[in-house]
Amino acid sequence: MNAPLPPPIEMLHQVDAEAALVALAAPLRAGTIVPYLGPALASLSKPSVPMTPEALAEFFGTKVALPRRAKGNAWASASILRA
Repeated sequence: MNAPLPPPIEMLHQVDAEAALVALAAPLRAGTIVPYLGPALASLSKPSVPMTPEALAEFFGTKVALPRRAKGNAWASASILRA
């Protein structure tokens, strides 16, 4: 394959890593930046909104009768709702 290789990961030396952590600590404490913790964090709070495409398709199915081909498919069920 002729696919380009990803750039190598740059590793920080201990002194640079400590400086980077110190530089990040102040805005974190001030609340001016928020770390991205991933999509699984929302599921810990038991949200009342659909969190997966399958759950979204099921929710759409409660709002309107869907044809068999659209059941369980969020994109197909959304296109039925749009039309």
